[in-house]
Amino acid sequence: MSIITRENLLKKVRDHFELVMLAAQRTKDLYAGSKPTIDRNNDKNTVLAMREIESGSVIVDELKSSLILNNQENVPIVLDKSEDEELLAIEREINGEVEQELEEVQELISDDLAFGSEESGMDIDEGADE
Repeated sequence: MSIITRENLLKKVRDHFELVMLAAQRTKDLYAGSKPTIDRNNDKNTVLAMREIESGSVIVDELKSSLILNNQENVPIVLDKSEDEELLAIEREINGEVEQELEEVQELISDDLAFGSEESGMDIDEGADE
């Protein structure tokens, strides 16, 4: 079992903070069932994670991406082209229905205004001047 040194670890990452964050992410991955990339040698997951980073057997950029995704509140959804087209068709259909309902409401409002002005005997524009 080799000794893990801070100097060797910092050759793989930018600074101590990044090292701690990436080692913690890799440790979580190992606890979640990810397969170790090097022999375990009876090490605990935290030590194993640092040994993997030091040896370069895990890709640091992939760990960074995993860390970012796991800490994001709004994870982007990646759709394939057919799903994207299907959603666009649904959106067009909904927009068409909304526009149709809006036109119907506008007709009802104009009918009500016309009916009200007929009862009062005044033109719609005349009521606006008062």
